[in-house]
Amino acid sequence: MRRAIGLTFAAKMRFIGAACVAAMVLVGACRQAGPPAPLRERPETAIPAETAWLLERMKEVEQMTPEARAALESSWFRAPGDLRAAEQLLLLYAQNPGNVPAASREARLRHRQRLILWFIDQHPDHFVHRAYLTDLSSRSQRPWLIDPEGYRAATDAWRRRGERTDTSAAALGNAASFLSASDPRRAEAFLIRARRLEPEKSDWTTALASLYTSVLYPPAATMRGGEVIDADAAFVAAVRERVETSRDAGLLSAMGRSLMLRDTTAAKEYQRRALAVDPGHVEATKALASVEQLDWNRRLNTLMAKKTPGPREAALSSLSTDERLRALVYLANGDYLHAEYADWMATHPPDAEQRLPENIAKRRAESRDSWHRSKDLAQQALTLASAHPEEPSAADAIFHAHITLGLNALRDGDHAAARQHLDLASKAPPPSTSSDSSPIDELSLEDRFIKWLLKDGERETVIAYFERLAAGNEPARDRLTRAAADLRNGIQPRDYFRGKSIYAPRS
Repeated sequence: MRRAIGLTFAAKMRFIGAACVAAMVLVGACRQAGPPAPLRERPETAIPAETAWLLERMKEVEQMTPEARAALESSWFRAPGDLRAAEQLLLLYAQNPGNVPAASREARLRHRQRLILWFIDQHPDHFVHRAYLTDLSSRSQRPWLIDPEGYRAATDAWRRRGERTDTSAAALGNAASFLSASDPRRAEAFLIRARRLEPEKSDWTTALASLYTSVLYPPAATMRGGEVIDADAAFVAAVRERVETSRDAGLLSAMGRSLMLRDTTAAKEYQRRALAVDPGHVEATKALASVEQLDWNRRLNTLMAKKTPGPREAALSSLSTDERLRALVYLANGDYLHAEYADWMATHPPDAEQRLPENIAKRRAESRDSWHRSKDLAQQALTLASAHPEEPSAADAIFHAHITLGLNALRDGDHAAARQHLDLASKAPPPSTSSDSSPIDELSLEDRFIKWLLKDGERETVIAYFERLAAGNEPARDRLTRAAADLRNGIQPRDYFRGKSIYAPRS
């Protein structure tokens, strides 16, 4: 367990502290006495403004007494205008009213309708329009917010607002968001205008791509979260023609990204079209690599499922050496993450059944087995990659194997072994491509390893790791050097991942 790691390290430090200077000859550096000051977040990585706003307003509403809520409602509707009070009311009206009389529910809906119309008129660029707080649709997943009369009134208000020549890009985006399901033609026109007003802002391209993919690739009725667009045949044909003849790499790439979890074949085609228009398009390069990785993961999982309940070795042996390297890394990391989950469930059982001793014992055994498999698979990857350095995935397999083995060592309380694996990871052969734009594998443990090392006081160890990576990775040198400098200045590092190529597009 993670708590056990921290305690083991703390106990060691009590014995090592007095001999730190003498140990310099052996270990090369003296650990900092006492815990380091907590790392500070960069301002740009702090909690997003919209999230901070929501948390603040929710706290304000929760602290209100019923009398204060009634007074707020009464005073605002007598004299509308106070934005903070209006925001608080939006949160109040978004709450489930419970079992209240029908007359009270109807009055609440009418008050909420008036409030939303006020926001459209007075604050059309406010981000609340992009949240559930102003949802009125019959498709709302919160039944108490459904208001057909209010929806019609808000639809008319957004159409009028969007047609005005002085409407900002943010307001046009909000109007398009509200109208996309019922009036996709007008939503498209508003998003095109928003892109013209703010061509450097990717939000409008992403929103337009989402609208187009919803029109051309309607989500299945069983798919949760997919927007159903009421588009007539003529509009669908017009959108298809615009997309098929488009030379807009940003739009094509955004369409591909929106389809990644629904239609990987179409997603890859859009990314390839984007790269045909702009071969250096970074987002398209990353997205194509990601969707190809998804396809590969699915193929591997299917292969493994066919071999069960037989041993994994039977499935792995059917792969080429390069494919086996990728599979070993993927499975080793997946087993580690599964072990963490099983261990967490054993120590934090969610219900009475899971708290039964036999179920806790089962979870603990499951976590032990998964951790053991993770180490074994990582070691297999390291051995195979070292024996076949000519394989395209060998360099990345060596890197990932050391990261996984190091994190397992840290979990076992062996900081010396963890530091050694981190050092060897930083000295792994460079990626087989010089590109620094390949995506981070969603099962990569590098981020986890670095964060736990920092939590356990290994700041100098991590700084040295960043600097060694920077020295051997020219494309990533600047960002890795910045990460080391940030850490020296007590700032939480960002963008410190090694530029990995194991899942980059294959030619």
